[in-house]
Amino acid sequence: MRPASQLVAILSTMPIALVTWLITFAPAQADKSWTQMHASDFPAYLEAMTFSNGNVLDATNSVCWGNWCVSFGDEPPVIRWIQISGDVGPGDMSLDIGFEKGLVCENPIEGRKSCWMWFQVAYGQHYCSVEGDTKFTVKCPQRLRLK
Repeated sequence: MRPASQLVAILSTMPIALVTWLITFAPAQADKSWTQMHASDFPAYLEAMTFSNGNVLDATNSVCWGNWCVSFGDEPPVIRWIQISGDVGPGDMSLDIGFEKGLVCENPIEGRKSCWMWFQVAYGQHYCSVEGDTKFTVKCPQRLRLK
């Protein structure tokens, strides 16, 4: 092989090496099941929330339940870990989504209101709701992406 063709052969393998390095060493921002998260994951900003029907709540997409639509506000929602106290089973926990800031609920009659989401695992059961001036139960998301 000539020196120039050797250089071309080496350069042609560099994109493969770069992709391999990125997959191996780049920080992952994988979605995680909220039921598998731990206190050390929080507080954090919510980047996206994915539901079983494929709906995604993020900075560009809202999710609606009945006449209420939930979207991100001007700042990303903050998620805090809240350990349940009292008579609960092992592994029980609560997550508070956007309690301080970050989520907006909108209804054609009520208009735009600040709101938050509450996720809870108690006695092995999952409970999720949207709360604010109104409160309603929602199907829990499957995955969260934090940043």
